[in-house]
Amino acid sequence: MTDPPRTSVLVVDDEPGVREMLDFELKARGWEVVTTESGAKALELLGRQNFHLMLSDVRMPGMDGLSLLEIVKLRSPQTEVVLMTGDGTVETAVAAMRLGAYDFVLKPFEIDVLMRTADKALERKDLKSTLSIYVAAQAIHKSIELDEILTRIVEIGARLVQADDASLLILEDDALTVAACTGLDGEEPRRARIALGERVAGRAAASGESYLILGPLADDERFKDVPGLRGVRSSLIQPLVSSGAVFGVLCANRTASPLPFDESEARTLSLFAIHAVQAVVNARLMRQLSLSQAHLKESERINALGRVAASVAHEINNPLTGILGSAQMLETSNLTPEQADDVACILEQTERCRRIVEDLLTFGRGTPPILKPEPVVALVESALRLIRWDIADGIAIAREFTDTPDVLADALQIKQVLINFVRNALQAMASARAPKLTLRIRPDGDMVRVEVSDNGQGFDEALRKKLFKPFFTTKAPGQGAGLGLSVCAGIAAAHGGALEAVSRPGEGATFALLLPRVKEAG
Repeated sequence: MTDPPRTSVLVVDDEPGVREMLDFELKARGWEVVTTESGAKALELLGRQNFHLMLSDVRMPGMDGLSLLEIVKLRSPQTEVVLMTGDGTVETAVAAMRLGAYDFVLKPFEIDVLMRTADKALERKDLKSTLSIYVAAQAIHKSIELDEILTRIVEIGARLVQADDASLLILEDDALTVAACTGLDGEEPRRARIALGERVAGRAAASGESYLILGPLADDERFKDVPGLRGVRSSLIQPLVSSGAVFGVLCANRTASPLPFDESEARTLSLFAIHAVQAVVNARLMRQLSLSQAHLKESERINALGRVAASVAHEINNPLTGILGSAQMLETSNLTPEQADDVACILEQTERCRRIVEDLLTFGRGTPPILKPEPVVALVESALRLIRWDIADGIAIAREFTDTPDVLADALQIKQVLINFVRNALQAMASARAPKLTLRIRPDGDMVRVEVSDNGQGFDEALRKKLFKPFFTTKAPGQGAGLGLSVCAGIAAAHGGALEAVSRPGEGATFALLLPRVKEAG
């Protein structure tokens, strides 16, 4: 953390001797001092610069100290004010306190008395700033929902530093995206804030402190090519750092107020960011825990399915064996052509039932992966059989198998990947007028490419980048843990292969599984 900003003081008094004396004494303390002789000029100075403290005479020509105090507290409430007067009354003191003055000092005063009063006023300012950050931290920690926390961060952060707009930019795939914002209408201002964050985030991240741009940005050569930043008069860019890595940027801007941000406000935003980062990290951990619990429940469900499948297989296979044996005996008997056709049908359907039970049992087991040569067409067809009850009658299925070399694979795991592809395709085509599922198998160098295509709603590039990340899902809460495609990606990698996804909004999607050919693996 950087050192506290230098204390800035505005002295307002129509007596030159008082101004000179206070200028000397205050600068001797290392403070930044500006003096003026009237309330009107004081307001001009306050319109161009923030001051921590204002020392003002009460009786002055033109605007008196009480009138000045009232305006200052409206325009710059964070500025502490100490009034000075040579003929103070109880009524004047009461009026000053009601208008927000910290204290009331009678002239002539001892300089030590005034300095102690000024120190206490500044202590109150620091205490109020600390308290505001504490209250802000309490507010953002009240929720565990990440989206709500992000929204609270930008809203509270904007209030703390009196920004006209604020945005929280999150780093995803080495690019910043707007996760939450306030005071911004339209897409162009959002893109402009992203451009602002990208151009200065690195410099801010290097120090870990807020990066202050006094502006106006229209006059800054770095931003002249970004039209959406021309109305920004001053900016604060605060990197959000967790475990030594920057994961986002909090960007605050002033567009209406001509007063630029100062070092004190930069420090306030920097302190607030510490709490904001912790709230985001906690929310992410809670979300991950929740999804992990959902994953555990899903794993338990699959294990239970495996146990049920084994029991079902035992109970069904016994009568199926009897039916199959009886049909085979009938097949050797003297049958009429019609009877022979009926027996052939019995044999075919019995064998079909046996395969379904076998596939169900295989799918439900949690056996370790065993890689061996497998005919890729058989894997695809078996996966289709397992999910055929989910395929509506109106969905056309096309097969484009140009060449079908064997692959080195664990049949169970590869069918799990293909089933996931098909289910996602069916969901994407839920509103398609003429849904069509296309399966392709073709060589691709040393690999075999298995594709599942649909003509559904598709998705954009931003979503494609997130598809294979753990816990990412576009489904409604409770309908998916966001683990299916990430698990599939792990299966493909374990096979020495890969997953690919290609799509455009409204033009359907294609998911591809690449597996090593047996010849190359051998």
